[in-house]
Amino acid sequence: MYCPRCAYPTDNSIEQNFCRNCKQILALVPRTPSGEVDQQAVKLKNVTPYLQDFRECVRSLWNTYFRILEVDASCLFSQLTDQLFSALVLEQIGVPPQLYTYTYPEPFHCLRVVPTAIVDVPIMINRPSEDGNRYWDDPVNRVQQSEIDLRLIKYFDFDEQSYIDYKYYLVRITAFTSHPHLVDRDALMDAQSASVYFDDQGNGP
Repeated sequence: MYCPRCAYPTDNSIEQNFCRNCKQILALVPRTPSGEVDQQAVKLKNVTPYLQDFRECVRSLWNTYFRILEVDASCLFSQLTDQLFSALVLEQIGVPPQLYTYTYPEPFHCLRVVPTAIVDVPIMINRPSEDGNRYWDDPVNRVQQSEIDLRLIKYFDFDEQSYIDYKYYLVRITAFTSHPHLVDRDALMDAQSASVYFDDQGNGP
């Protein structure tokens, strides 16, 4: 399979639905468990390439420059990531940057994270605790694409003071038909196992 815009060879699989060369969105779209096209997802704009550009930018800045500074630069780096997210993601998809702050721990209601696989998708859901720590070991650790609505909070690494890869999307569960008691919990999903869509129906703060 080749990109219709630049003829770059692409992997004709559900994991890759945009051209890595020119970011042209390909025809591959999320489907329901029965194999039909998910009409709700089709109406949404795939903005995963913008998120990936942001990921590459900030992890390179941290790993190459900020991580090795002798003074704590975490606050400055947080301010920088806010600005970069606004420039590389929000402004590119037409969302007023003042609606959101990347480092504020609330979800971007307009950014829906959709698993690329239809069934049996791995997920790590936060389990409530009384000791102030966050545990990602809720017994529910597999989900179906059609039963859950996830909204992006930020990228996540378990140790963000060392080398970062931003391997995971940190998300908020806003709907979960088979496990409604997990709504409003945070969860982690591998960034290689999901796409991010712009849902303008959730464009409020």
